[in-house]
Amino acid sequence: KARTKGAVYYSKSIRGVYQVSQNMAKVHFGEKCRTIPHDIRQRLLSLHLVNRRATGGKDYWVDCLKSQGLYEDGQVLRFRPLDGSPDSPTEDNEDDEEGEEDDD
Repeated sequence: KARTKGAVYYSKSIRGVYQVSQNMAKVHFGEKCRTIPHDIRQRLLSLHLVNRRATGGKDYWVDCLKSQGLYEDGQVLRFRPLDGSPDSPTEDNEDDEEGEEDDD
């Protein structure tokens, strides 16, 4: 089954997840997805207009994603277990540089 434009996005950085989410909300959910019922699409579009006035933006997304265990491992995003298991990388092992945003 062919996917519509914007059905899949990838980000190489935590900061890029914000832009990916914005693109998916606007292009895929707002315009292209054929499986979202009309009434749900209209509700999503109305919420999108309300959220334009919201504050926080990219920094809020970055902080939330990190608090949920997302971290950058080279050119890949990964989740660490939040239960303190030994598989969880330490802060010393993480590359804390912000890297380049991926708008795709």
